[in-house]
Amino acid sequence: MEIKANNAEVTINLNRYIKFRCKEEGYQRMADYHNQLLGIFPSRVKRQKKYYKALADEGNGWLKLQIHSFLKQFGGDTRIDNLIYLDVIFLEG
Repeated sequence: MEIKANNAEVTINLNRYIKFRCKEEGYQRMADYHNQLLGIFPSRVKRQKKYYKALADEGNGWLKLQIHSFLKQFGGDTRIDNLIYLDVIFLEG
């Protein structure tokens, strides 16, 4: 993905990882997104938000997703001035 701003070009590899910390609503958002895909991927099992909270606990409060997956789950509602579901976002790398 290539972004142009003020005549500067930035290339972002959407397969890179992003680390973030969720608010309570963010864990539920992740569970809801996962469960929406149950009909498409029959091998998936239903998950509750406590599954994602446990993952965050293992990572000292941090969760990690590839950028493209993060954008699918949180991109429409995430802005710098209003992080509804998230506390902190950090691009690895």
